[in-house]
Amino acid sequence: MSFDAIPFEKIKLVVFDIDGTLYPQFPIRQKMIIRLLWHSLTHFSFKVGFLIRDYRRLREKYGERETQNFEAEIKETLCKKYGFSSAEYDALILEWFFNKPLPWLLKIRFPQVSEVFSFLKAQNIHVAVLSDYPAKEKIKVLRLEADHAHWAGDPEIQTLKPHPKGLQYIMGKAGVTPEETLMIGDRDDRDGEMARRAGTYFLLRGKLKENPKALSSFTHWGHFLNALKKVF
Repeated sequence: MSFDAIPFEKIKLVVFDIDGTLYPQFPIRQKMIIRLLWHSLTHFSFKVGFLIRDYRRLREKYGERETQNFEAEIKETLCKKYGFSSAEYDALILEWFFNKPLPWLLKIRFPQVSEVFSFLKAQNIHVAVLSDYPAKEKIKVLRLEADHAHWAGDPEIQTLKPHPKGLQYIMGKAGVTPEETLMIGDRDDRDGEMARRAGTYFLLRGKLKENPKALSSFTHWGHFLNALKKVF
């Protein structure tokens, strides 16, 4: 762990990824697999489970391709594949991908995340979240406050990471430069690459895994908070 490459005293905006960054993803996916399996067995059909699986895979694929208007393309592809109407598709994705995980998030939120948000705000540093999935409801149930909460599907963005459009949009709203911005996420290939393309600093929440591009990382939010307190 090294924070030497981050000039914290110059930072005016910190942008957080959500999934895997503010809470671990494994417990959520484990619960969802169990519930989807139960749903499949009780409804004698695995179609909903396959829909959710393919929805996740296509989002990864379209993120790599940097597809504009990705949600519409995914919807068209999956409705055609599984025979769902537009309304049926919307209801299933909303229920299984967005709403069901919400009640579980607060219980698994990483320790000291709230303290980090509060400390940054006390230093008059803008706090933002940027996710490939809807952000506002997640931040609400996580009991965190952000000055800016955006996701890839917002009308002003419409691109998945690592395209830098979302990060650039937030910097514009906050009125800061890339040199005054720090992005924090758990995926160097998405969050880190987006930060590099936008010209901002990047911190990986997790292990470096010998990736030379990610210069700095931390595994516990307490480490990051302590680094901040040494500066401010």
